[in-house]
Amino acid sequence: MNNIKKSAIILVLSTNIGIVSHAASESMKMNQDNDSKPSGMGKMNPEMMDKKMRSKQAHLLKMHDLSSRILAENNATKKQKLKDEQLELMKNMHMKKMQKKMKMKMKMKSNGKMMDMKQKRQSQMGQ
Repeated sequence: MNNIKKSAIILVLSTNIGIVSHAASESMKMNQDNDSKPSGMGKMNPEMMDKKMRSKQAHLLKMHDLSSRILAENNATKKQKLKDEQLELMKNMHMKKMQKKMKMKMKMKSNGKMMDMKQKRQSQMGQ
């Protein structure tokens, strides 16, 4: 009985590993297909990338600082104020990302590439 359970577990795990490796290879293929994006970190010059990474680092440091202060704070009202401050920082970052996404969509739409991408995505889903 024990050997059957072990065999079943090994079978399930090996199947999962196969699925994960297949998904990873598909993801890599899709990333290679997306190299034609109009912008991206791969197409940035080193100065722009450095600036972007420093900005992300500053944001992460602020988030971690607030998290540490929240965990260390004992006063409930001060703790809630810190949480609200952190939430506001998160909202601002999310809004920046959404604005950037919308800007990119508008740019692609004006270039006529939006339809090409939709058709490409649909053809990939059909395969």
